[in-house]
Amino acid sequence: MTIDGQNRESLVITFQAPNNIGLGHINRLSCIALAVQDVDRNVRTPFIIEGSSHLFLESLNLPYLTIPTAKDLYRSTQWQQWLPKERRRIVASISMQVLKALQTDLVVYDSFPNAEVVIAMQKLNLPSVICVRKVKDFAAYASFWPVQTILDQAKLILIPHEQDDFALPSQFESKIVYVGDISRRRKTNTDLLRSDFKIGADRIVIITGGGGGHPGTLEFYNFVLRAFAELQQKKDGVRALLVTGPLFQEWMKLEIVEGVRVSPFEPNIDSFFAMADLVISQAGYNSIGELFTIGVQTICIPGHRRYDDQHDRAARLERVASNIHVFNGSTSLELAHLMETHLVRESERADTIEVDGAKNAAVHLLNLLR
Repeated sequence: MTIDGQNRESLVITFQAPNNIGLGHINRLSCIALAVQDVDRNVRTPFIIEGSSHLFLESLNLPYLTIPTAKDLYRSTQWQQWLPKERRRIVASISMQVLKALQTDLVVYDSFPNAEVVIAMQKLNLPSVICVRKVKDFAAYASFWPVQTILDQAKLILIPHEQDDFALPSQFESKIVYVGDISRRRKTNTDLLRSDFKIGADRIVIITGGGGGHPGTLEFYNFVLRAFAELQQKKDGVRALLVTGPLFQEWMKLEIVEGVRVSPFEPNIDSFFAMADLVISQAGYNSIGELFTIGVQTICIPGHRRYDDQHDRAARLERVASNIHVFNGSTSLELAHLMETHLVRESERADTIEVDGAKNAAVHLLNLLR
């Protein structure tokens, strides 16, 4: 294959996503990257990721290179010996060398592009695509320079929703593609997982806060743990698994109670969802989408996010899904009562997650390259 006068063995789609604000962005792009490989094994799909804690990508066997997070660069003391303009120059230079070394043909972003990667991409005159999920205030979101730049320059804007769920301004209409929900697609063996984890328990509760890096995650976990302790006083044989997420750091402040296992990360979390009797979750795009599709009984305690309206998402799903329930109380005792109620309910389960959004996105990316 000859591209730009060079002999090349394969095309390269480089994915770039933030890491310090949650795993959802990386999750979406990883689904697309794996779908690209399913369609064409000759296309390489490396990642440029901010910061550390990349257990998720490692579990999927996806290659990545890292750059410092904006928090490390500008809101900590680690780089204070360098002026802000020097820090930007350093990361932009690193990003350019990474894009060149990877022989990138196309850069795909999710929601919040890294400014220095965008600068490097522009200097190399590389085409770009951005995946944009529903946000509370699109005008505020689009006002950030990296987002505004990519929205204007992108060859495609992938929307991981149906067309009626989220509309962008008409100026972007010519390059918008609605691909549908993007979620992991993996066959589960619920019987094996249940026998391995159950340990004599009659009922299993999974507690998840996604990546675990958002402010307020500790308070969410401790609130649910107190409710679980209340539940155990009423109901025997209940066990719980708390999956904190790899970005969670406040370990010493967790109020662990009897009957709860704690895991920082589970690469096949959707399989654990499928074997649970009840899941307690916030309402992030990826988690709630998987829980809705799998069909497990789920209690949502929506979290506050600057751009993402988890309350609206949970409320909309509750109206159409028999397995999704929104907690509107304020005390751990009220949550314990709701948990007891839904632990005995059965839902229709899906052994395989059948979602085509990632494959649709992959096909559009490959068509764009060729």
